[in-house]
Amino acid sequence: MSKNIQLILTAEEMGVIHSLQIETGVLYLDGIDGTADNIVELTHFYMTYYHEKYHFKPVKIADAVLQMMQTATYPHHLITLRKTIKLMMSNETKYVIGLDTYQKASAKKRPIATGLDLTGSFKDIERQILEYVLTDEDGNQTKAAERLNINRATLWRKLKD
Repeated sequence: MSKNIQLILTAEEMGVIHSLQIETGVLYLDGIDGTADNIVELTHFYMTYYHEKYHFKPVKIADAVLQMMQTATYPHHLITLRKTIKLMMSNETKYVIGLDTYQKASAKKRPIATGLDLTGSFKDIERQILEYVLTDEDGNQTKAAERLNINRATLWRKLKD
């Protein structure tokens, strides 16, 4: 079984990487709160990435939104920031992400996959993961299957069982 691992290393002067901690297959970084410059750099990085991958319309973010993002807290570090940016880009219909789009995206909090019951069978654990990813992708089976790196029909079959 192969795993997709994405590691972002930044210039030392940015101060993004303080220490690394690996927990249940997710890479966590020390908090990014209070590092306003990092938020700007990471926001531009993720916007470029999502624009290239999904061809989302927005190519810029309003200065007022960036200022609000710099003062926000990100309880799950980069994961929360990344999901907020993806949600903003997928919901914005203009070329510049506006304040209303940011407020809607930041109001929608998605939980991190914690509390999985690992005492059950492999099939039970797999089912929990499939359901979590499907919920996290707002019920979109195509996106969930892509994220899980499986065929959409395979996802449907596994959920049907």
